[in-house]
Amino acid sequence: MNTNRRHNTSPGQVLVFVAIGIVVLLGTLALATDVAVFYFNWAQLRKEVDAAALAGANFLPNNPTSATSTAATWVQTNGIAGDQIVQNSVGSLGYNNQPDTSLTVSVQRTVPYYFARVLGLTSAPVTVTGTAGVQPLNGAQGWLPIAMPCKGSIRQCYDNPSCKPNPDGTGCYSCVDNNPPVTVTLNSSQAGPGDWGALSCPADNPGASGYVQALTVGCPTYTAVGDGVALSKPGNPVLTATGINDRLSTCPNCSSAFPGCSTSSTYDPSNPYEILVPLVDTSLYTGRSTAPVLGFAVAWILSASGNTVTVEFMQGVTSAGGTPSPTGPDSGAYAPVLIQ
Repeated sequence: MNTNRRHNTSPGQVLVFVAIGIVVLLGTLALATDVAVFYFNWAQLRKEVDAAALAGANFLPNNPTSATSTAATWVQTNGIAGDQIVQNSVGSLGYNNQPDTSLTVSVQRTVPYYFARVLGLTSAPVTVTGTAGVQPLNGAQGWLPIAMPCKGSIRQCYDNPSCKPNPDGTGCYSCVDNNPPVTVTLNSSQAGPGDWGALSCPADNPGASGYVQALTVGCPTYTAVGDGVALSKPGNPVLTATGINDRLSTCPNCSSAFPGCSTSSTYDPSNPYEILVPLVDTSLYTGRSTAPVLGFAVAWILSASGNTVTVEFMQGVTSAGGTPSPTGPDSGAYAPVLIQ
């Protein structure tokens, strides 16, 4: 008995399956297109909120109002029409959970559907949140080769509003409005306890031209807390004012007015009057060629003459390139960093 059976499939049945397959394929492509559009807008918003949060964080911890207004302006200027800020607030997610050390920005954008409209869907919101904060510098480049004497620990050198800088290096470089300016006199001989030392930048030649260059543009060598720094040659300190004045001449239209120790809304961290200087236990130079950096401080140049520089100490974000760290020594110099 012949058990072979012949199955006949009509052309109409094939067309049905083909039509169903085409519909499924088009639906999948439509869904993939809408998902891609959503992801594209999400990625745009991610860059937008991160940049806005970092821009605003430059004014923390002293100026929360300027921080939020700067972030809002960034979104309005660099976003697209219709982007809506749903959160723009200062918090305590930055260094050591201190108040006004972080800025959170959330932006929402309505993204239209294209192919999903056949299902009655027209648009959906996409919301992205970013947080930036400030943390103390644990290392930096762009510092000026002037050693601020600091003995023992950072807490002894940058402590509380009642602390003043003393000639023996046991005082503080604290940020206090109406504090008298500090006149730094750099010695032309071997530094010792309480001496203000002129430093050598490893990236520049140790001679006079290298010292002046480092004062003018900052030392490009990255230096971390704990790294050793060497003294400059004895004849270089007399050229301190030359390097400082060359630095100030790079921006003749920049304001020379001290903005206050807690930087105001008009403070521009790229102003050459703002400098970053290392805190060094200069007493350790006796009998050795280097001494470790204990931290960094931010100062504002008031004047320079010969081997003396008069400054006011500040607190805030510095324009010098630095590495922030949640465990870095808090000596008033900060850098912004993305947290979330």
